[in-house]
Amino acid sequence: MRYYEQLPSDCPREDAAEINELTSLYRLVETLPPTTRDFKSNRTLRPDDDFGDDECKANGLSVFSRRSRAENLCLSRNFNGYHVCELNLSTGAGKLQKGRGVHHTWWPYADYLVSTNAGTVQL
Repeated sequence: MRYYEQLPSDCPREDAAEINELTSLYRLVETLPPTTRDFKSNRTLRPDDDFGDDECKANGLSVFSRRSRAENLCLSRNFNGYHVCELNLSTGAGKLQKGRGVHHTWWPYADYLVSTNAGTVQL
């Protein structure tokens, strides 16, 4: 499968699982309704930054399994002005690597239509 963004050769990692059922996740976005910019990786948005040993995750999208955690981040100085967007992902959405707690990394497939609580976004 082709991914939404060009990924390093070792990415996604082996422990990332195919999304194969309806999955609700939450993402911080700058605009409501979300735009394609809200679904760009840190690597794409900040190409000159050093992400250390986590280049694979830098090419993925941060998502949360709990809305409350995403809402709490919006209260922090780093994410002031961001909004929480609910994502309704289904089969064909890509791969998800579960992290510690409620933070996960998602690598969407190319051409996946993201269904959100604010509409649909064509990646």
